[in-house]
Amino acid sequence: MANFFTDKPGQFHKSPNLWEGWQQNIFQQLGQQGQNRMQNPYEGWENIEAPARRQFETQTIPSLAERFTSMGSGTHSGSFQGALGQAGAGFDENMAAQKQQYGNNSMQQLMQMLQMALSPQTQTQWQEGSSSDLMKLLAPLMQGIGAGGSMAIG
Repeated sequence: MANFFTDKPGQFHKSPNLWEGWQQNIFQQLGQQGQNRMQNPYEGWENIEAPARRQFETQTIPSLAERFTSMGSGTHSGSFQGALGQAGAGFDENMAAQKQQYGNNSMQQLMQMLQMALSPQTQTQWQEGSSSDLMKLLAPLMQGIGAGGSMAIG
């Protein structure tokens, strides 16, 4: 409510941090994705593991077999079986390490999404009131009186 000296008093004003309604939809989707990722941090891992396993089976194993065959030992030898077992164990260890890293990255992304989703969507700002025309006219006079009064005291 305006008084004699001001047209409009100062007030707190909340303004949205989000530019448009579409951003709110994005935040809702981020929240949903975050919830899914929390339930299964390895979601999507199969899209990485399957091609790697296929490559191991179609390239690494035949290459290993070809090497042992060219050396004359054949694929039924104990040496080949040992090399194949070692290659398979190495592949599995590598995949397990990569899967762990994938899960860690997934959880890190989740934390970032949650941080965005939990950040305030509005900010509070102080908006100054506006002076009335009377106060605009009286301001120089008031300054003069203030300056003169300090001179009289000093």
